[in-house]
Amino acid sequence: MKDDIQSEKPPFSTLPDGGQKTPLLAALLDDVQEFCKARRGRVVALAAALGVAQQQCSAWLSRKFEPSGEVTLQIQAWLAREREAEKAELAARIEAAPVRLASALKFRP
Repeated sequence: MKDDIQSEKPPFSTLPDGGQKTPLLAALLDDVQEFCKARRGRVVALAAALGVAQQQCSAWLSRKFEPSGEVTLQIQAWLAREREAEKAELAARIEAAPVRLASALKFRP
C-alpha cells in the first residue's frame, strides 16, 4: 500500500510534499524557472533583489528547498516587476524600430 502512495507523486518534483499540497508555489517556481532560463543572469538578479545567495535561489528553483511565505511573496513581486520591465523594453524597441529602419534605408550618395 505504501508503494502505491509513493508512485503517485510526480518524479520531477522534489518539493517536500511532491508539489501536491502546494500547487500554487510549484506553479510560481515553474514560472520563475522558465523566466530565468530565457536570459542569463536572472537568477543572480533574483538573488540580489531578495538579498540571498545565488545558491539559495537555485535550490528553490531546483525544488531542493521551499522558500518561506514572505520570500515567496517577494519572488512573486520580483517576477511581476521583471515582466513589466521586459514588456516596456519591448514596447520601446518596437516604437524605435521604424525610426531605425528609416535611417538605415536613407540613400546617402
